[in-house]
Amino acid sequence: MTNAPAFFLTLLALAAAPAKEPASPPPDVTYSVPAGWDRVEKDRVVTLTPQGTPAEKCSIVLTPALPLRGDFDTWFKQQWDSLRKGAKVVQGGERTGQENGPNGSSFFHQAALLETPGDNGAAPSRTGLLLYAVHVGDVVHWVVFRTDGPKLFNEHKKTVNRFLAGLQFYDTRSESRRRRPDEAPVKRPPAEPGGRN
Repeated sequence: MTNAPAFFLTLLALAAAPAKEPASPPPDVTYSVPAGWDRVEKDRVVTLTPQGTPAEKCSIVLTPALPLRGDFDTWFKQQWDSLRKGAKVVQGGERTGQENGPNGSSFFHQAALLETPGDNGAAPSRTGLLLYAVHVGDVVHWVVFRTDGPKLFNEHKKTVNRFLAGLQFYDTRSESRRRRPDEAPVKRPPAEPGGRN
């Protein structure tokens, strides 16, 4: 004979057990924050800065993946021109990369010292700019490193290079084609940021 109160208590306990939350989709990029850098995230955009340095002076910005519309080469050229804002390239500026990488991935890297004329006879201003983008599946991941001059650009380029080399991107072709936990990431070895500067 079954003990009715114990049976019902067990049934109630099972019914009241919290349901497991559905697993969130795996990230499409993983990375490590450089030692001594601060991390701020807003609206899925990650900004990394050396401690005690304002983001407008020196920062790495990692954006969320965006759907690629059209050709990756054209997208990269347009993004570079948009970030450059008409500034003149005074050092570097060569683009490197690989258009046909493993599993249909590709990446481009471009870095330069830029110069903008000063207003009303003021001295021109110089900035450092690096754009690194990876095309995986049907999306583009991109990273921008920007400084307010060559000193910070040269000071942090090795750190930025290590950060870029540690990025791992995952294929997110569609909602139904998410990365499995056992699926390997696409890792692209970047050229040294500012290596030709």
